[in-house]
Amino acid sequence: MGKFVGIVSLIILFFLVGLILTKCFGQRRVQVNVKHFVYFGDGSYSEYQTRKEAMDKVVEVHKEAGKIKSNLLDKNMRKSRVRFEYHKADLMQHTHYSNEPPL
Repeated sequence: MGKFVGIVSLIILFFLVGLILTKCFGQRRVQVNVKHFVYFGDGSYSEYQTRKEAMDKVVEVHKEAGKIKSNLLDKNMRKSRVRFEYHKADLMQHTHYSNEPPL
């Protein structure tokens, strides 16, 4: 009976030591430096530190493009300058978020 108690206590001791070691060293996350990109409709892009910053920029550009397009619709679309500005605003609406780096 004495050997059995000794073996059980050793098993419990090794289990506890293993548990403590995994808590201290085993579950550290390696933080990967993920970059967040905003691709604009004209082919350019911007890099941001967080996804929230990137998404805020996308929303801001979409709102600005919508305002520009609604203002230009009131003007004479036969003028080339107005059509060009409308086309630029249309490209701005193609702005999107991605976490994949540019090629």
